[in-house]
Amino acid sequence: MQHLDDLYIVREPRISHAQWAAFVAQRPDFEMPDRFSGSRVFLRDVELDASGLYMWTGHSSAQHFPVFFAEDGIHFTSGDAETVFFVQGIAFELDACVMQKVNLLNYVDDVLVL
Repeated sequence: MQHLDDLYIVREPRISHAQWAAFVAQRPDFEMPDRFSGSRVFLRDVELDASGLYMWTGHSSAQHFPVFFAEDGIHFTSGDAETVFFVQGIAFELDACVMQKVNLLNYVDDVLVL
């Protein structure tokens, strides 16, 4: 089973919500957060503020992927090489970097329970 890695677009000075919203508003491959107002949004078992939720709709699979704006960066859950390439392109446009949080479960063959 493949466990998804997390990707974060980060920059110093930090990307403001206004900057991110303006950037996304120019792109046809994102849906804006007002569509999700009043919704309860969960990432794994953590409830998130729906005002920071955007949907990337440009993946070749036609699947929509959630993107979360937070004070510490813009969070994508990586699914494949296409998503990684896309995130790197956005980071370049925003003069930012991509940090990858590796899911260690992808690198463990057997789990030892003591």
